[in-house]
Amino acid sequence: MSGIEERVCLKLLERAKVGRVKYGVTMDEANLPPMEWMNHLQEELMDSVVYLQKMIELKTRLNRGDE
Repeated sequence: MSGIEERVCLKLLERAKVGRVKYGVTMDEANLPPMEWMNHLQEELMDSVVYLQKMIELKTRLNRGDE
């Protein structure tokens, strides 16, 4: 495994700990209907697109010398 993959694994472990504290269950224990899982995923993906757009705009401004 590469160092990058190891760092991703560590982040996943940390995120699992945070989720356990926040929701009181692990992903194995969480019992949601499939549609709710799909809604959660859709929300996460929409957030990621917003973050990507922010980064694109920041990079564009930096390349133009606006900042």
